[in-house]
Formats: sequence, structure tokens, C-alpha cells
Amino acid sequence: MSKILNNPYLLATLAGGILGVTLGIFSHSSLVLLALFGGWVGLIGAMIAIVASARFAGKNIHKEKMPGSEQAVKQPLLPKQINSVFLFNTLHNVSALTTIDPQKAAEIVEKLAMLIRAFTEMAKHEYSLLNEEFKYVDLYLAIEKARFGERLEIVRNVAPECLEIKVPSFLLLPIVDNCIRHGVEVYEKPVKIFLSAEMQGDHVIVEISDTGKGIDSRKTAGIMEKGSSLAALNKRLADFYRNRAKINVEALAPSGTRVRLIVPRVFMND
Repeated sequence: MSKILNNPYLLATLAGGILGVTLGIFSHSSLVLLALFGGWVGLIGAMIAIVASARFAGKNIHKEKMPGSEQAVKQPLLPKQINSVFLFNTLHNVSALTTIDPQKAAEIVEKLAMLIRAFTEMAKHEYSLLNEEFKYVDLYLAIEKARFGERLEIVRNVAPECLEIKVPSFLLLPIVDNCIRHGVEVYEKPVKIFLSAEMQGDHVIVEISDTGKGIDSRKTAGIMEKGSSLAALNKRLADFYRNRAKINVEALAPSGTRVRLIVPRVFMND
């Protein structure tokens, strides 16, 4: 028993199986539906354990120094956005879809598995390609799109020449997550999220904006204060690019927020 309790993977799988069986008994579902639902719950439970384990393991990853610099940069961990709240919302959505649209529920679970797999792989590296950043942002938004339905629309306009540019790992997700938390969830009207990237001289301009609730223009400066996700991202960019990168936050009219990242085209000493 102690081995199970000390092993998050076994514990999560066991809990998922028990929950699936219990729900199946009380809902009088068919054996097939019971097996599917139990499997999905167990899978998501296991992925929760994987996220927790990866975060813990990330603390033990060695520090790497930037080329030509004595400053050590900590290896990024999994984004804190992929936490219990996000996983709970996803699991709740899968549970609701199980009886009315099993195929869609299965698709969401598959996307979640791909997302967690991408995170655990990217957590091993200081940087990634912008193409990879957009891929897992697309997965993240696809999961949220399944939850919000017609209330959420994603518009993507990324220049192909930007896709092979190196950037710090987990660069975009904190910004996209802010769009969901502060733009979509708290706004009753449909919201569009715009993702774009283009070359401008020696820099890459990445913009992420939404038409949601937005922020008071008088408070945009305060967003970059210590403790916010954007402040932490700004600090990472300063470390990676030696203060040659910028983040601008702008309140849009009549509603919405735009975050613009300006990063050098050449990553460190490439």
C-alpha cells in the first residue's frame, strides 16, 4: 500500500478507475460507456500526476549559463496555468460530453494528452522554436474552445518565416491564458483571440489580443509589477535577451487587451 501512496501515477490511475466504476454503477451506464469513461478519468488523473511529477523534477534540473554571460538562467518548469483549475475544467467538460457526444469527449482527452506530452518535453529545454510554441498554444485553445463553444473564436495569422525563430520555452502560454481568464471567462459576449507574428527588420513581433472584457487603460502599467505572470515573463526575456526584448500591454477600444512581444530575430549568440 505504501508503494501505491508514494507513487502518484499508480495512485492517480487507481483513483480514476474507482471513480469511473462508481459513476458507472450509479448511472446504470452500459459496460462500454463505463469502460470509456473510467479510462478517460484514469488518463486525466495520471496526467495530473505527470504534471506534478514534472514540476517537482524540474527543480532538480541543472542550471545553464547563457553564452557569453555569467548569469545562470533557471530551467523553466511547466507553466503554472496547467494546474488543477484547468484540469478540473477540462475533466468537467469531458464528463458532461461523455453521454451526449463521446467522440468529442475522446478528442478533448487526446488533445490534453498531447498538450501534457509537449509540456513535459519542452520543460527539458531553455528554448524552443516559435512554431512549437504556437502548436501547443493551439492545443490549449482547442481544449478551451470545446468548453466555450461559439463564445470563443481564434484567429491566427503567423508569417511562415517566423516559425523557425528560437524563443524562450513557454513564451506564449501565460499571455494566452490571460486572454482566457480575464477576457473570456468574465465576459458574456463572444470573444475573439488573435494570434499573429511577423518579421520587422532584426526583430520578430508577436501579438496576442482579445476582444474580451479588457483592462482599464490606467492600469496597464501595473500589470508589469512584480508578482504577475507578465512581470515574470518580462524578467525571463530580460535574462535571455539581455534587455533587448520588450513587452507592451495595451487596452483596446471598445473592449479587449493586446500584448505585443518584440524579440530579437537572432537568439542569444546564434
